[in-house]
Amino acid sequence: MTMLKRISCLGLALGGLLSVVGCLGGDEVVTGTASQNATGPAALTTDASSYNTTVPIVVSWSGMPTNSTDWIDIAPSGSPLTTVTRWVYTGGTASGTHSFEGPASGTYVIRGFENDSYTLDGESDPFTVGTTGAAALSFDTTSYFIDQNIVVSWSGLPGNAKDWITIAPVGSSDAVTTTWQYTGGGTSGSMTFTNGIWTSGYPSGSYTARAFINDTFTKVGEIATGVQMGATVTTDTSSYAQYGTITVNWTNLDGAANDWIALAPQGSDQSNVTIWKYTGGGNNGSVTFNPGLSSTGNYVARAFEKDNYILAGTSPTFAVTSAGAGVTVTTDASTYALGAPVTVTWAGMPTNNNDWIAIAPASSSDTTVTRWVYTHGVSNGSFTFEGPPTATTYVARAFLNDTYAKLAQSASFVVQ
Repeated sequence: MTMLKRISCLGLALGGLLSVVGCLGGDEVVTGTASQNATGPAALTTDASSYNTTVPIVVSWSGMPTNSTDWIDIAPSGSPLTTVTRWVYTGGTASGTHSFEGPASGTYVIRGFENDSYTLDGESDPFTVGTTGAAALSFDTTSYFIDQNIVVSWSGLPGNAKDWITIAPVGSSDAVTTTWQYTGGGTSGSMTFTNGIWTSGYPSGSYTARAFINDTFTKVGEIATGVQMGATVTTDTSSYAQYGTITVNWTNLDGAANDWIALAPQGSDQSNVTIWKYTGGGNNGSVTFNPGLSSTGNYVARAFEKDNYILAGTSPTFAVTSAGAGVTVTTDASTYALGAPVTVTWAGMPTNNNDWIAIAPASSSDTTVTRWVYTHGVSNGSFTFEGPPTATTYVARAFLNDTYAKLAQSASFVVQ
């Protein structure tokens, strides 16, 4: 039994936080209507029937045996006898009092047990712990750069030296923390988180501040509306053709001229860069990659600060698809007399001004060009070329945006 109770007393670990949550005392008394014992033979009462989470709970007992290892605990109402939230030995006193630190919100009872066992000697009436009077928290601004100092102010804490404040993503569990500090015991005050969250490894996004009491995860306050930390990064669409122009927009960068934007495969390490550009400065702005990415797959755009790999923000995933999907190129005949014009028709082309159509000898490299013309952004169109100068077999080809990224090729035709 001793080992079981000591395990329940170990508390919670968070970095340097280590709390023996079942063995905490206190001398603050809460006025109110005391609850009455519900079962005997021992009588157990609390000094009030309801509490807020920051207030100690003063427990009184009488009629307990006089073993030094008789013990008193706080447990959720209706829970098994082996469930223990806070506990303390009576020290062999038949009657006495103890001030427990308040648990998290809920309905609880006080139980008395005999001589390091789960033999129940008495249980109190239920009492409630709520969040009335919880701590108030605030940030010093509504958005932060990823490495900007963050100032959090608080009031309404109980004043324990190890009450603590943390910053965490909005919607995350109370066990998640990017960075934290002890308050040092002030019921109100402020603290500065130097360099914000950029060293934490957590991404940009919406964050909240939370207050916990005395080295535990008993939360007594949280900012309801999150603030933006780091940059917001977006692309102008969610899908691009190979080499297609990609525009990346950002907000809330620190504005250094050597901040930079990179395109990289989704899920890759942040040092993995496919193509990149400096922002040139500006908290908000955009850059254009033209041509875009040559390989198909899923990618993200990332914003970095000050010529470093300080990741300030990441865009949603976008896709790069085969540029030639759906593109067709045809000629108006399969055989031409030498010098006769050749009409080439295309369909499904992108709408870049510098997409282009070429005639070239069949089986030649894509960089071999006999005749060519820009589409001028026309997705479906045609052009009549002067006939090729030499009698041989030719093809018509479609290329992307002033590159040799071939989108489609026609059937062969003969000039004779």
